[in-house]
Amino acid sequence: MGYKHTPSPKRKFSRTVQLPRSAKGPTFPFNEIKFVGLGGRLHGPTPPSWTWKTTFPHYNFWFLIRGEGKLRYLGKNYLLKPGSCFLFTPGSRASGRSTTNEPFLNFSIHFLPTTKALFPHKGLDQLLGHKACRMNLFLELARHCHETYKRGDELGQHQARFAALQMLLQLWREAFEPMPQKEDEKIMEILSEEGRQGTCAIPDLARQVGLSASQFTRRVHRITGMAPREYLIRERIGHACGLLVETSRPLSDVAEALGYTDLSYFVRQFQAVMKTTPARFRRQSANHPVLS
Repeated sequence: MGYKHTPSPKRKFSRTVQLPRSAKGPTFPFNEIKFVGLGGRLHGPTPPSWTWKTTFPHYNFWFLIRGEGKLRYLGKNYLLKPGSCFLFTPGSRASGRSTTNEPFLNFSIHFLPTTKALFPHKGLDQLLGHKACRMNLFLELARHCHETYKRGDELGQHQARFAALQMLLQLWREAFEPMPQKEDEKIMEILSEEGRQGTCAIPDLARQVGLSASQFTRRVHRITGMAPREYLIRERIGHACGLLVETSRPLSDVAEALGYTDLSYFVRQFQAVMKTTPARFRRQSANHPVLS
């Protein structure tokens, strides 16, 4: 069964990533960011008995991938384990050290908001030492951000910023909103699979979790901040990027593998999301290969 669509040439995607407001807790303050300092990248492995002391001139999201240790920040002590997340604020100081012989591997995003962020500096203990609930998602986004940032071109920077914002938003959601229900996790699994295949209509996806189409739409918007169709487009185009970079398959094969029956429509959707054509994206990726 082919992917059904109704082209809408008048629809435009904003260059600004529109992020939803948190249903509980403070409003997410970063609509757009710019990288500063070291940008968004992996750090490590560190030598044994690693120590660290610094003052942050900007915002720094810090995510521990491997290793264990201790960290002191704002007068409090925190245990560091894989999945530990921190959002350090400008002007603050931190110190840390490893407590095992295993080298540290961490990911960090050094950034500033492009507009003045209404950041509530007080009452945000949930963002300090938070253990990532969806570790695999954080790892995937960290790797994607690192690889695209290292390319150094405008397209790579755009992709890296989008991945960084997704990580920050996921941290915000996990810290300030209730743990996701099992039904929510099932919905995300369905959306991820549909993003690879593109064979089902929204009512069919809704039936898989026992919801009506309208209930499914509201639930997806609550979880992702997007309508199901918009989220699936971005999922599908994300998979298309992977196929374009990792394989030499013709564009028609890439489109067909993702459920598109109309190549020109695939190209239009790709360009709307990525601000470039699939062919140009492939050429740029070849000129700026990512890390293995």
